[in-house]
Amino acid sequence: RRQLGRDNALEDINQAIKLDPDRPHYHVYRAQRIFELEQRKANNEMHNDNNALNKQAQREIWNNFIKTIPQVRDDYKAALHIDPTLPEVWLGVIGCALLLGDWDEAISLCGESRPFVTDPTDQANRAWYLCLALTFAGDNVTEEEKKNMEGAFVSQGDWNRMTSSTRKL
Repeated sequence: RRQLGRDNALEDINQAIKLDPDRPHYHVYRAQRIFELEQRKANNEMHNDNNALNKQAQREIWNNFIKTIPQVRDDYKAALHIDPTLPEVWLGVIGCALLLGDWDEAISLCGESRPFVTDPTDQANRAWYLCLALTFAGDNVTEEEKKNMEGAFVSQGDWNRMTSSTRKL
């Protein structure tokens, strides 16, 4: 008999999706779990590999990490297709577009998500993402977009907090 634990979480989520693919939160859980595992792996490589001080080695670790983002994005998009009203799904798919350097997609998703992202913290995260995408795309940030960011504090170190709504799943 297998013991349940964090090591088996991804297997369990995959099985849950296979049994009931129309539950958007299952796709969100899998996206978050894959991201968490790959982020931890990349961080461990950076901290434990003597070659990680080398810029080429760092680039290779980053590139290997980024190769997993399309899979994460696909899960968020599957959840979005099932239920487009979930703010954590919008934030996740926008975050993936940013990580993949698809600024125009991130900008478009920020616009599409506006009616569904209503919590003030989620709105601040969405505005922050939009400002990043606009900046990287070379576009100007409007005054309204700047207002949405006033007073917002977003920790760059906790991806799951940034990509998840303040609502419980």
